[in-house]
Formats: sequence, C-alpha cells, structure tokens
Amino acid sequence: MKIALAQMEISENTNKNLEKTLHLIEVAAKNGAQLICFPELQLSPFFPQYEGADTSDYILSINNEKVKKIQEKCKEFNIIAVPNIYLKENEKHFDASILIDNVLTHKAIKDKKNLKHL
Repeated sequence: MKIALAQMEISENTNKNLEKTLHLIEVAAKNGAQLICFPELQLSPFFPQYEGADTSDYILSINNEKVKKIQEKCKEFNIIAVPNIYLKENEKHFDASILIDNVLTHKAIKDKKNLKHL
C-alpha cells in the first residue's frame, strides 16, 4: 500500500483549508497513493495552543458538509483518507481522526482516548 502524508500550511479560513485538503487528496491519488493522512486539526488553526480560545467556528459533526466533501473526493479518486477535525459527538467536542473509505463510509473515529466503530 502506498501512503501519502499531507503537509499543509493551515489558514484561519476553514474553507481554504478544505480546498487544500481536497486538492491534496487528488494529488495523492494521481501519484498512486491508496491512503492519505492529514495533520492534526487540518481544517482549522491549531487552537489548543491558545488557552481559552473560542473554538465554536471549528466544531464539526460527522455529517458536516466539509466532511461530506472529503468523502466525495475519496470516492471520486478511489482513495482512503484520514482527516483530523474538531468533532462534536454526543454533545462532547474532541480532536478526532476519521477513517473515510472510497465508498462514502466512515470506518472508525479515533479520539485521543479510544476507538469507536461506526
């Protein structure tokens, strides 16, 4: 299996970060990768370094439009992606890596404590 590791300059603009993400998925697939892994909190600035930061603009649900666009790009280019987002699940927020396959399904969510199968 060929694995791509994405290196991104993260912007304050989450839409720009999403566009970079989608572009890198395409580039990785065109270069023969079957899996691409992304950096921590790739769609937002790395806010944990700022105590008391307002993170409300960065919280995403698993069914968020940004996550769906990543799913669609994975399907289009037949690649698996592991994006990392600030996820809201069961009224809790946490940094999570999501395994997204190339047929529009989430295989697992990995927070920093445990693995949850969907």
